[in-house]
Amino acid sequence: MQPTENPHDVSPRAIAKTALIFFLPVFVLTVGIAAAIYLVGTRARTAMLMEEERLIVDLQAEKVAGELRSVTADLKFLSYGNQIDDFFRDMSKEGRKTLEELFLRFSSSTGIYDQIRLLDENGMEIVRINFNGGSPSVVPDSKLQNKKNRYYFADAFRLDRNEVFVSPLDLNVEGGQIEQPLKPMIRLGTPVFDPGGRKRGIVLLNYLAGQLLQRFDEAGGAKLGQSMLLNADGYWCKCPNPNNEWGFMYEDRKNRTFARAYPEAWQQILWEGCGQFEMNARLFTFATVYPLRETQQADVGSDKAAGEGTDAKSYVWKAVSFVPEDVLYATSRSQFRWTVGILAVLAVVFGFGSWRLAWGRELKRQSEQLAHVNQQQAEAIDALSTPLIPLHDEVVVMPLVGALDNRRMARVRTALVEGLYNSKAKVAILDITGVPPLNPQAASELLRSVRAAQLLGAQVIVTGIQPETAEGLIDLGIHLDGLITERSLQSGIARAMDHLQTARGESGSDRTEE
Repeated sequence: MQPTENPHDVSPRAIAKTALIFFLPVFVLTVGIAAAIYLVGTRARTAMLMEEERLIVDLQAEKVAGELRSVTADLKFLSYGNQIDDFFRDMSKEGRKTLEELFLRFSSSTGIYDQIRLLDENGMEIVRINFNGGSPSVVPDSKLQNKKNRYYFADAFRLDRNEVFVSPLDLNVEGGQIEQPLKPMIRLGTPVFDPGGRKRGIVLLNYLAGQLLQRFDEAGGAKLGQSMLLNADGYWCKCPNPNNEWGFMYEDRKNRTFARAYPEAWQQILWEGCGQFEMNARLFTFATVYPLRETQQADVGSDKAAGEGTDAKSYVWKAVSFVPEDVLYATSRSQFRWTVGILAVLAVVFGFGSWRLAWGRELKRQSEQLAHVNQQQAEAIDALSTPLIPLHDEVVVMPLVGALDNRRMARVRTALVEGLYNSKAKVAILDITGVPPLNPQAASELLRSVRAAQLLGAQVIVTGIQPETAEGLIDLGIHLDGLITERSLQSGIARAMDHLQTARGESGSDRTEE
């Protein structure tokens, strides 16, 4: 029987088949888990992004509204103080001087009003403080002007006590030209009354709205979306591209509006107070800013002195966050690439591990198969190395060749005993001519085999003992009682035949005597 091939020469096809059995279930499960993690993570991140956008837009709207409330509080502080009552009581120079000092100090301390004015019932300026870029001063009488025909005077003067006029958010215009650098402005006015309750004029603040827009930007600095502040007509008052701002102030920018750029989104934003929606792979988040409280009035921006005001619900700004597609899905795409990269690495690791595991399993299988074959071969070799050859019906010979170790001696004893029992032989010859000199342990095992055969009633003759073996047995004091030896196999055979002949003669004599 020929042994199998080298166990390391395993079939690649067999390895691949086994590797796939290991790899596919694990990898499919891994892909499923990764996909679930990706989807859950993406939805969670998207939900968190949307919630952050909502919170920041609400914060921006509140910052703008809070700034306007603060300005309104300033206006009422200046309009309803004792100084106003004292001045209108007697219209004295001292009372006017007191108002000038109050307005001047207030302009210096706040730093957010381009002009602070008191106008009488005819629209004539009584007191005017110019901020002058940080150097407030009282305007002399010679430079005071009549504003009776300006819309903001008419709209503010017709209001009742505690009502406030607020102009549109626009750019300041001087001499028919937009002032440079740009100066965003909101005018706020409220009527003032003398101690008798007669309406005597208005207090008017020219609020530098650049601070309001700056706070709007600061509140939205942490969000991913583009911050925009829109007026009720969909024009940008604040947006990432300054060239699109204040379109209603420039003839060549009249068509630059959010309403024209995103008409569908604008309709939803215009008619709802706040909300969030996706449209054309873009995320829009918005909140409405009501510059006035419910009891206040707002001008709609007419250049005419007469005209109806609108209530606080109609005078609105829109704080909008616009997240474009590339930003909205950037995190998801990055996460997808990261997930695919991890899966690729895991595929390599799992593939290599599966291949190694399959190779080891196939190697083990072939090794076990080889061990089984080798065991069969060893048993066959053992059988050949301990042959029991019949020379006669009652004589068998076992020629031994090669070294006798413990395992082989055990095989010799087994083969000898079983052979004698099965063949009914009376004489067994153990020929060790071809065996190297025996060590004491091997010699002892040989004697045990002889005694085992003798227990079956057979005579055992050992032939071919080497001189070195004989000397070693004597030196070690091993008892050789009952051991029959001959120098050669030929003499051993002769001895066996004589033994049989003698045994037959004795058997015949016994029958004659009887």
